[in-house]
Amino acid sequence: MSNDNLLPSGRELEVLALIAKSKSSKQIADILGTSVDTVNNQRKHMMKKAGVTMAELIVRYTNSLSRQ
Repeated sequence: MSNDNLLPSGRELEVLALIAKSKSSKQIADILGTSVDTVNNQRKHMMKKAGVTMAELIVRYTNSLSRQ
């Protein structure tokens, strides 16, 4: 995979910005005029590009809560 393929696409950046605003996949799909499946696929692609799994994200989140 080249470095260009590791960068989020324009649409993935839009999805990421909405995720950062705590929007759900359904809300993101409504805002962007696409399907929930498409939003979820974009989430998966971003996680793959970043080299993380959902389990890793959950562990990181849980660890951050325990430090508060």
